[in-house]
Order: sequence, then C-alpha cells, then structure tokens
Amino acid sequence: MFMLDFSSSMSTMDKARLLELSNEHPEDVLFGKLLAELGNQSAERVRSSAMKMELDKLKHIVEVLSHQIDSIKVEKVNDLARKMKAEGFSKSEVEAFFNKNRS
Repeated sequence: MFMLDFSSSMSTMDKARLLELSNEHPEDVLFGKLLAELGNQSAERVRSSAMKMELDKLKHIVEVLSHQIDSIKVEKVNDLARKMKAEGFSKSEVEAFFNKNRS
C-alpha cells in the first residue's frame, strides 16, 4: 500500500477524486495514516496508550507488525542479493565478507 499525499490546499472534492482514482478504500488510507502517525510518536506516548488496551488486542497488533517487519527484512535482503549479483559478486564472496565482519 502506498501513502497518498493530501496537500493541505486540496479541496475535499479533490481528495475524494484522488481516493477514487487510487483504487484504495478510504478506510485503508486512513488506517495507513494512523499507523504512520503512531510511528511518529514518542516511545512514552506509545507505551501510555498501549497500557490502556486489552492484552489480546495488543498482542495481535504486535504479532501482525512483527510478521510484517520480518517480511520486509526478507524482501530487502533479497533485493540486496539481486543487486550484488548484478554487480558481479558471487554468493561465496558475500558470505565471506559478512562472516569476516561479524562482531
């Protein structure tokens, strides 16, 4: 999902047209904005809000986000491996480099 950028100078109608053209549900866009805003909050504010949630709901959020983080990591590693292969690095050279520089 990409984030739509609503300029503050856009009219409500312009925003509605942009949402319609994006093939995204307004609820998905708003939820994405909510998650992005959550990422901008201080750790203390996030902890304070989390303390007010039911434990099973909080665990669900953590589980889903952890899974997404793992998926993004795998995707980024695969992209990096493709780029390195395209630049002529062999798998053994990359492994040797990382094994040598592991701390």
